[in-house]
This record gives sequence, C-alpha cells and structure tokens, in this order.
Amino acid sequence: MINRDQPIPLYHQLKTLIKEQIQTGALQPGDRLPTEESFCELYQISRAPVRHALTDLVQEGIIYRKPGVGTFVSRRAVKSPTYVRFFANDALWIALMEQAVEAWHAALRSPVALSIEVPAGDIFHYRLRTAAAQGEAPDIVSLDCVWLSGYAHQGYLRPLDALAPTWRQALEATLEPSIYRSQVIDGQLYGMPVQSDVTGLWYRRDWFASAGLEPPQTWDALREVLAYFDRAEIKRRYGHRYALALSGSSKAGEATVNTLFTLVWGAGGDLLDSQRRRVVAEPATFATLALLQELNTAGYLPPDGADFDCWEAARMLARGEVPMSFGGTYEYPVIQETSGWESEAIVLHHANFVALPRPGADDPPVASLGGTSWGITRQAEHPDICIELMRLATSEDLITGYYARTPQISPFQALNQRLSAYHPWIAHTLPLIEVARFRPQMSQYRQVSKFLQQMVERILWERASIEETVVQTTQSIQLLLIE
Repeated sequence: MINRDQPIPLYHQLKTLIKEQIQTGALQPGDRLPTEESFCELYQISRAPVRHALTDLVQEGIIYRKPGVGTFVSRRAVKSPTYVRFFANDALWIALMEQAVEAWHAALRSPVALSIEVPAGDIFHYRLRTAAAQGEAPDIVSLDCVWLSGYAHQGYLRPLDALAPTWRQALEATLEPSIYRSQVIDGQLYGMPVQSDVTGLWYRRDWFASAGLEPPQTWDALREVLAYFDRAEIKRRYGHRYALALSGSSKAGEATVNTLFTLVWGAGGDLLDSQRRRVVAEPATFATLALLQELNTAGYLPPDGADFDCWEAARMLARGEVPMSFGGTYEYPVIQETSGWESEAIVLHHANFVALPRPGADDPPVASLGGTSWGITRQAEHPDICIELMRLATSEDLITGYYARTPQISPFQALNQRLSAYHPWIAHTLPLIEVARFRPQMSQYRQVSKFLQQMVERILWERASIEETVVQTTQSIQLLLIE
C-alpha cells in the first residue's frame, strides 16, 4: 500500500506496487491497467504521482499505452529484473538514480529494477550497519562525504578502482581538486561525488539593502549587525523575531559541526590536533565557543534552538523570522521551497550567501567543504551494474540536467563553469570552494562528530563552562581513539 509517512515519493511507491503485481503474476502481459482516475481513488493520491509513475513505467518498457484504449502490461515486463538496492541519505537522489536506470534500459540492456530505502538521520547508519551484519547490505549507498572514510576503513565499501580502473584518472581530471581528494581513502577511490556544498552566512539581502548594511565579515561587525536587528523598532519594521539562527545541537547533527569547524578555522585554529586525538585547547577554540555562548546570552538566538533539526535555521530565514542564519549552500532548495520565492532571481533579490565572519579583517575567509557521495558496498551482488549506473548518473547529460533544475555547486569543474554562465547563484558561491577545507578523514569521524555536537549543545544552550566542557570532550575523544 501507499505510505504517506515514508520519505519515498508517492510516485515511486506506486511504481513499486505495480511492478510487484507484475512479478507475482497478479498482472499478466497484455492485461489492462486501471485508469489514472482509478489509481487515484484506490490509493487516495492525486493524479500527478499516478501520471509520473505510469510515464516512468512506459519509458522502462514495462507497460505501454494504446491511445484511446488504455495502458497494458508489456511482454518484456515478465523478464525477471536484476534488483539493485539503493540506500539514500536524502530522497532527492531517487530521481537521479531512476534516470540512470532509464538510460540503462534505453541502451537495451537486461531489465534492472530499483529497491529504494531512505532512512532518516541516525537511522540511516543503524539500518546500513544492521543490513550489512545480516548479509543484506544495499548495493549502492549515498552518504555525506565526510562519512566515506569511516565506512571505507571499516570494510563496508568496495574500492571503485578495481571495478573501473580508468575511471579514477577521468575523475581526477574532471572533479574540483579538493573534492576529488576527499573521495580517495588510503590511496584508493571509494566515492563518486554527486553534490558539493560549503558553509557560510545566509542573510536577507533585501533587508540589508533597505537598511544600508553590508553582510558582516568580522565578529565585531556581526555583533553590530545583531544589535541593530535586535532593536524593537527594527523588529517591528521587518517582522522578524530574532537576530540570528544557527544549528547548534545534537539534533541538528553534522550541520552543527560544519559551523563549528568553520568558525575555529576562521579564527586561525583547528578543532583536532594533527594526530586527530584531542580537541585543541587553544585560543581559537575557546574564542569560538565563547562567541557562540555570547550570542545566546545576548538573546540574539531563538531560545528553543536546541530542538532545531539541521534545516530549521534556513527555514526561519525563509519565513522572515531572522535576518541571518549560519548554514550552507545545500540549504538553497529548502529556502526556496519554504519562502515560495519561485525563481532564482527572486531568491537572490531576497537572500544571499557569504563566508562566515572571522575575528578580524585580516583573517582570510574559510569554509567547510561537504557534499554527497555514492559508494558501492562490498556485499553488492552486481557491482558491475552498480558502477555502470553510477557512471550513467554522473554522465554529462544526466548530471547537467539535474543541476540545471537544482542550483547547487557541482563536483565537476567544467560543469560548474557552464552553470555559472546562467546561474548567478552558482557564480556567486563557487569561489568559496577555493577557500574551503575538508573535515578530518578518520574512521571514527561520526563518533567524534557526536562528541563535538554535544560539546556545542552544552556550551550554547546549557551555558556550561567552556573550559570544563572542552576538557571532558577531549577525554571522551581520547578514549574513543585509543589504539
């Protein structure tokens, strides 16, 4: 049945149901399918997902239409397809993978069908590890690229070099250099990047322009702008509730650590020492944590920020509840959807994105580099099909079409240059790639990140002692990383 509570799109659920009916014999070759209206009534869904599902099945050759007569099951549909299991960390990757399958079928290859799961948040890691322990790991996974190293070191992923020896050289020549390096673990290629992002400051460009303000580049300038937007008469003018929103809790996950690393780097320090064994107790770390605590103490932040997920700060900016938010370029689609700003030009009229403020004017801008990578598990039953689907998904036609519809920073140099010519948003944010740094590549990164999230949460919302909390976090990380 159709489950509206699942993150999997309704059209894909309907496609899966129809395919299952064909494979079980409930629908035979030549059988007529119900009308679109009947599907709508049967599953209580609108016509759009029904039409989308049927169109996809026609393109895959599983059903065919006779104008004025109806839609029928094709003889090709009875051939047992090869199932490829896809675990996605975000439902937005389903469409790209489905397009890769359509391209596969267009080349008249043997039938392939997708089995898709989109576990949310920490459930993703639990489901992936549990499935692997039971010998039922998915074939392809999409991961936050910072998790790639951990899953590679722990043996969950298969090196792509062995499956496609020449592909690595092609990727090295076409990917943004820093992004390519993030996919190579211990000298082997483990990930295929499909999306890139950088951290920074979102601000309401229209409000700043009307007030004659520039986005803050330094911490002192940030304080001044926050004080301005915190004034009662300014709040009445723009209708906002707070001066700033940010991700600063365990619930917000990696978004919290993204911001933390960037602020510490901007202050000239690092969060972990060169051996990745402890939190660095140096001025830059303490200054950053003191700044975050100061912002909350001054009343600039929403008091319920500890309960925010990784998207809420961006949603608040889009709803006009704050003039600024710390976040990343990956939030562009959420801001556009939440705000209702229909075009890129309208988005850029209302909002813009710059590097996070640094302590002083002489401190260079810096950003944290992130994104999504696809990998193939060691338990994949058909790795040859998986690698070809990944090739197709990142082929010039498919990946260009995806980014044309969704303005984001691509991992590919040439594509970014082409997109910059007609996407002002990409042209504006792309230079931040040059100053972006990648978070530590380490097998226990996910656990280390959890400790750092808890550290920020305690200091920011519980107003815990910065020094004591840093010491406790250091001890926890040292115990975790004992060899």
